[in-house]
Amino acid sequence: RIQAKESDCRNNHNHHISKALVESANQIIGLEDLNLTGMTKRAAPKKNEDGKGYTRNRARAKSGLNRSLLGVALGQLATYIAYKARKVGKIAISELNPMNSSKECACCGSLNTERPDQATFICLSCGNRDNADSNAAKVLKKRLIHYIKENTFAKSKTRKSIVKRKKNWLTEPTPV
Repeated sequence: RIQAKESDCRNNHNHHISKALVESANQIIGLEDLNLTGMTKRAAPKKNEDGKGYTRNRARAKSGLNRSLLGVALGQLATYIAYKARKVGKIAISELNPMNSSKECACCGSLNTERPDQATFICLSCGNRDNADSNAAKVLKKRLIHYIKENTFAKSKTRKSIVKRKKNWLTEPTPV
């Protein structure tokens, strides 16, 4: 009963967030292509160097992180954004590569960066100082623009149509 109520609240919350995002967005919405199954995998046990027993792998902490990641229902949110964007004539692209988006500089593209704390981003190449989340959003925006310029999202796979023809459907008229 409690889990059903939590699920309903999460569902309602995702509907509200997706509606607000779609309404405030321009024509195209870019989402990271998150590998949720890979992110929520179980922590692998590690054997000791001597081969006897196991070292601590922080499996409890990982299971707590997995629970919180799955509890937010990020996949459901992406699905809601996609269908609501389609409904109002906008495009939601959820194929942006998130790799190094928090480490890459939005100004110069360098990975020579520093994060003195969780919120601060400093580029050692060009001196750019920014909020880390804001910088990552700018990097993803650049990737979205590059993705659109390549026209990879416009090229849909064409289906091969199979035409069945009857043999000899057109016969030569016989001379009389």
